[in-house]
Amino acid sequence: MKKPRDPQEGADLRRRAEARLAERKKGDPAGVREQGTAVETQRLVQELQIHQIELEMQNEELKQARDLTEVERERYLDLYHFAPVGYLTLDRDGLIRQVNLAGACLLGTERSRLAGRRFGSFVSPADLAAFNAFLKKVFEKGDKQCGDVALGEPGRRRLDVHLEATATGDGRECRMAVLDVTERKKAEDELRKLRGKLEERVTDRTAQLEAANKELEAFCYSVSHDLQTPLRAIDGYSRMILRRDADQFSEETRNRFSIIRGSIQKMDRLIHDLLAFSRLGRKQLSIADVDMEAVFTEAWEELRAVDPDRSMTLKIEGLPTGMADRGLIRQVVGNLLSNAVKFAKPRDQIVVEVGGYRKGNETVYAVKDNGVGFDMAYYGKLFGIFQRLHGPDEFEGTGVGLAIAQRIINRHGGRIWAEGEVDKGATFFFTLPDRDR
Repeated sequence: MKKPRDPQEGADLRRRAEARLAERKKGDPAGVREQGTAVETQRLVQELQIHQIELEMQNEELKQARDLTEVERERYLDLYHFAPVGYLTLDRDGLIRQVNLAGACLLGTERSRLAGRRFGSFVSPADLAAFNAFLKKVFEKGDKQCGDVALGEPGRRRLDVHLEATATGDGRECRMAVLDVTERKKAEDELRKLRGKLEERVTDRTAQLEAANKELEAFCYSVSHDLQTPLRAIDGYSRMILRRDADQFSEETRNRFSIIRGSIQKMDRLIHDLLAFSRLGRKQLSIADVDMEAVFTEAWEELRAVDPDRSMTLKIEGLPTGMADRGLIRQVVGNLLSNAVKFAKPRDQIVVEVGGYRKGNETVYAVKDNGVGFDMAYYGKLFGIFQRLHGPDEFEGTGVGLAIAQRIINRHGGRIWAEGEVDKGATFFFTLPDRDR
């Protein structure tokens, strides 16, 4: 749009035109001068006419801008007054200067009766101090502030509201939004109650489970302990019979006695493992720094002593120290190494590799063998008590060692898992969490 001329410019043109016309009326003897004055006067009149047109166009544009401003103002007022959120303007003393319909509805009073009233008079007495502190912070900080209060005049239903307010540029007033969060508060309270009930139920169930586990452990210990006495009697009498009357027995009878004694020994190992498993729940942990390399070396030397003629190699690479109960972690290491050696017996050369590293807030240890491995499809049975992935005629054992290892690691707050492939060996991993050293 072309910039309109200044109205003062038009007034100057008018005065100049009037002055020239006055000179013309006085008369001028020089015809040339009179003619020149007439031409100039005509030019000024034409310029005035152009300027008048421009002023008319400017007035039209100003009228359109005013109409558009009025439309936008009405639109803003509609948005302000009919917004679903309460909007208020407060002065520094908390007096209401302006309020929309939603705000008046929240306060439970007609808009015409709210101007000049203190917003704090609608706040619950218990939250009035908090609201005054909130309003003070709004004017002191200058940026948007948020707060939560309850509205509750005597005799009116309590409303929980969320406030958001920002001071105006001159710092004389603030614009405040008021959002009804009563239902949300109720939902949060209900959720809090349900969470409390759930935690209480979990605590009760945990206590019941712990009691059941203790009873099971006591039962397991009692049964296992009581079984040892008759087994020892059977073993003792069978040895005595063989020692005294073996010459009178046939080869078949002696073989049967050997089977009996072998079964007794297997049963004795099973009872021993079962007792060890049941004792784990009662043993208190004594956590300290443990030299894991020394633990692995010690357990390996014991395995070598059992079968000194066997070709066995242990490779240890950078084992970090761990925070654990040394006695229990020694049992885990012994079980894992024994397991590795047992399932690598078909190999001419048994090789076990041990390594470790720190990751996050825990230390990971790995025991890798070159044994027969296992099918990952049966992984779910691997750490189950009395579960075996190979037949007893293939590899000795009771199926309790890995279950014991898992229980010990779990008591330390760690994890244990394995990866394997048939005829390509297996790797067992376990972690120990870092603790305050």
